[in-house]
Amino acid sequence: MLDTKRKQNAFAILSGIVESPIQEEARKLYDAGLNVFPQPAGKKAGYPWKKLQFVRLHRTHYKFGLHALFVGQCNIAVMCGRTSNDLFVIDCESRAQFEYNIEQMQLRGLPLWAVETTRGGHIYLLSTKGEVESVSPGKIPDTEVRGKGYVIAPPSIHPSGLIYQWKHRDGDTPPAIDPTKVNWLKDYDGHTVRLKSKQNKKRATATKQYNPLSQKTQDYLQNGASLPEGTRNNRLFEAACDMHGNGYTQQDVYAALVPIAKSSGLNAAEITHAIDSAFSKPRTPSKKPKPSSSQSTTQRAQSRNWEAALVYTQNREWTGRTGNTDRAVMLALAERARIGSNENGTFRASVREIAVTARISKETAHKALKRLKTQKVISRAGNDITSKASLWRFGDTVLNDRHKQHGGEQRANWYTRTNGLSSSVPVSASDAVERGALGQSGMRVYRALIANGPLLPKGIAEVEGLSVGQARYGLRKLRDFDLVERLPEGWRAIPATDVQLDERVALPAGTLGKGEARKRRYEEERALFAGREIFGARSRMDPSFFFYRHPNYPNAAVAESRATIGVNMADLPEESKQSVAESRASQPEEVAAAAALPVWCCPNCGQRHFGEDPPDMCAYCADFTTWRRVDDEVSVPVDRPGDVDSNQLTS
Repeated sequence: MLDTKRKQNAFAILSGIVESPIQEEARKLYDAGLNVFPQPAGKKAGYPWKKLQFVRLHRTHYKFGLHALFVGQCNIAVMCGRTSNDLFVIDCESRAQFEYNIEQMQLRGLPLWAVETTRGGHIYLLSTKGEVESVSPGKIPDTEVRGKGYVIAPPSIHPSGLIYQWKHRDGDTPPAIDPTKVNWLKDYDGHTVRLKSKQNKKRATATKQYNPLSQKTQDYLQNGASLPEGTRNNRLFEAACDMHGNGYTQQDVYAALVPIAKSSGLNAAEITHAIDSAFSKPRTPSKKPKPSSSQSTTQRAQSRNWEAALVYTQNREWTGRTGNTDRAVMLALAERARIGSNENGTFRASVREIAVTARISKETAHKALKRLKTQKVISRAGNDITSKASLWRFGDTVLNDRHKQHGGEQRANWYTRTNGLSSSVPVSASDAVERGALGQSGMRVYRALIANGPLLPKGIAEVEGLSVGQARYGLRKLRDFDLVERLPEGWRAIPATDVQLDERVALPAGTLGKGEARKRRYEEERALFAGREIFGARSRMDPSFFFYRHPNYPNAAVAESRATIGVNMADLPEESKQSVAESRASQPEEVAAAAALPVWCCPNCGQRHFGEDPPDMCAYCADFTTWRRVDDEVSVPVDRPGDVDSNQLTS
């Protein structure tokens, strides 16, 4: 009998008929634009999270989506940074600092999103100037600023057993503010600590500055407070050794690492032992020391290898059936290198990112990368530690042409002189470049005519490295969309912005929105990949996460019902209402039975239990309570979700 009830309640949870307090809060934060994901109940870390620095969970997927991954007992983690609309959090480690920051915001008339924690609190803010750089512990008394990493949100449970609670929550989203306006943060000497924001990397041309500390040490300084048990001592010791090897004094290391280690859960004796052991003998840096000035010049040149790649791409003749595709992929690689190359000329570029930038499919991008590798134009340099995306370098064939940027013959850099086009790498933002519209050939011919004036097919071929046949093919495409006119001296392009190209070419060709759709599709794939990883971790680590291991789990029925979660029936068109009604009618009997079960409410925490009889103890607040029956509060399934069943929390 108990197993039958659990199955019924499980189906109700999974099909979106009810929501637990955790699921409801996770959904609200997600819809407010924040990147949320689960962590073990009563803990700050335990489930994988680093991929969530680049993508949010899927909103509605029945198995790897938001609702499904928050089934059962768990905490809510909120990611800081760009995936949460550039969220940054002022993390106060004392009650006095928490109240001080709240007071300063109230004096400035700013709305508040503030969470009470065991020692102080968190204040949520959205940056209007891009991602905010973190301020590590030790600079501001009892305060740090988190621009990356994550924080735990209400109603999660702290390791001490206390529950995170909202103190202030004004409005539907955290307040947005220019980080330079946060001028009330003071260091130990009373000087104002100015927050710095990172400009959008896609628009920035500056490269990263050299950091002598290893990536692993930098990661510890950024995210060490969230490390799971079993790794904290080793990571602290390794970071201390690296800093010692790079000339940091023991006092500096204590100031930098002790607050992080304490936040991760280590006691004073463990912290002292790890740092003293690191300083018990001479150490060497984990990576090569900062190079000399001549080496630095070389490294700065390597970090701007995208310029050499751009010159190579423009000077090479890309002939053959796959020439235009290979050229588009090469330009996408140059753009990825421009956005962020390290001091060794290595840059990150996943196949999905290349496909989106080059406006081709993943399969086509993969084949093009393979051809470029065979030609030794590029080479693999491993995988990114965090995202697992591929790392690349440009080959000697590309870099040996560097001198062409500063002397010798070189074609005009039309991409830097034409209004409306990219000021860096010539990657089109218009759907007119999609296959079925102008295509790569047509767009190349169009830009060549814009930059060089009237040309005949032979002149276009010489300027762009095309065959005469490709030039004529591109001209036919342009003529079909009235983008060129014939003059005595040759063909002249009619200038148009990307928006005008979308209206005049992409819309009638049926390719308008194709690039954005491709981008969304690949983002969903990444979201499901991250969700699958969390799903696997929860299945292994959380015994109550039993639903998806059940042999009778109805994938098809749940998939249908999940598609309507969070949708108000009154807002749907008539045909959609009929579809939802048919979907409900086809649901298994267990789901209908779960919706008809009596509902009991815990007067202490509001937790709901679905079943003929309530349990003696509330599984959420662990209180022995007198349950209150609230059948009249049960809403119509899906239109207005309720709360979670306690049975599933104790399974």
